[in-house]
Amino acid sequence: MASKGRLAIIILGATGVTGRQAVPYVRERARDLDVAWGIAGRSTDRLEALIAGWPEEERPEVLAVDTGLAESVAAAVERADAIVNFAGPFARMAPAVIEAAVAAGIAYVDVTGEIDFAAEVVDRWHGPAIESGARIVQVCGFESLPFDLVAAAAIERLERDHGQQPTLIDSVFAGTPPPGRPRPSDLVSNGTFESLRGALAREGASVLGDPAALIGDLAPVDAVRATSPVGNRPRWRAELGPLAPMIPSPVINPPVIQRSLALAGRPPIRYREGVAVSSLVPSRPLQLAVAASISGINGGLSLLAKAPGGVRRAGAGAMKALAPAGGPDEDRLEGWRWSVDCEAVGERGAVARARVEASGHPGYLATSRMTAEAGLILADPDARTPDVAGVLTPSSALGTAELSRFAAARLDFS
Repeated sequence: MASKGRLAIIILGATGVTGRQAVPYVRERARDLDVAWGIAGRSTDRLEALIAGWPEEERPEVLAVDTGLAESVAAAVERADAIVNFAGPFARMAPAVIEAAVAAGIAYVDVTGEIDFAAEVVDRWHGPAIESGARIVQVCGFESLPFDLVAAAAIERLERDHGQQPTLIDSVFAGTPPPGRPRPSDLVSNGTFESLRGALAREGASVLGDPAALIGDLAPVDAVRATSPVGNRPRWRAELGPLAPMIPSPVINPPVIQRSLALAGRPPIRYREGVAVSSLVPSRPLQLAVAASISGINGGLSLLAKAPGGVRRAGAGAMKALAPAGGPDEDRLEGWRWSVDCEAVGERGAVARARVEASGHPGYLATSRMTAEAGLILADPDARTPDVAGVLTPSSALGTAELSRFAAARLDFS
């Protein structure tokens, strides 16, 4: 077991649906990079069971951390260069960890899609994180790491190759699931569903669907909203057919992209995204039906988010009957192939493209790897990352100089 010294990263929530997928990945990467690391959670027995049978030299340090006890959290955080947090729901369980990371001036990464909570983190900790040198990076799984990084790469290429500033960023997700009958848990786990229900029930639900939700005081929010409203409707591209709103939600990536632009000192840019339904289902009639269904569901959720508090809470309570039983089945994690294609369109019509191709279930297996790799990059003092601090986004914290490192996580940027 690693000695009780400094740890490059600590995986918090290592026994959860996504966290336990990250552990074997970090085992391999820690061996390659020759770094010490740890896994943390409330039950050391469950953590020990996760690594039972591992050779002594490859075992991470096991730390007992109860996110409800500030002293427990601080004792672990003070020993790490980066905390990678998979322990949700984040609005309830992450504040003590973020506060400790800010106080210690280290990197913190999580996979929350709870935009209302992320907005609170911006308001509460951006200034203190700048002062301490901490890098707080939320929404750093499938939402929104690949979308944010591929957009940053496309913008850089547009400026480098064409000397133009972007006026439009357009990203399309395409995914091919493994063989066999699709299952509801392929798309939404119980944890993701419960996070959505919790966000709808909270007082901050009105920010859901607001592209300026994470802007803070970086830019005029009205300009962001006017330039790039979040859309719930399907659209059409000749070469792809119908594009549905993003799964599991179209309200997560847009505010992250707009915060990235604002942190870079850029004006608001129109951002569009969609799912190429043709990659998921074969026939055109079924594609149209799926696109319309996804649009209808998201439109209903958008209306609910803007409803009075009592209506929202009642609606969130009624949704409990629709909750999936658990996470994705183990036999459905591998076998996925997916991509995100991004076009940055310049002020004089030039187009620059960037792409990421990946494998593994986007929201669980691929997320576990990419988020862990992001933590390893931020923990590496020799990594070519931007010299910034604060409450950041994946692209503002990581930059694009280290994109090749994500190949280990089976994300290939081009």
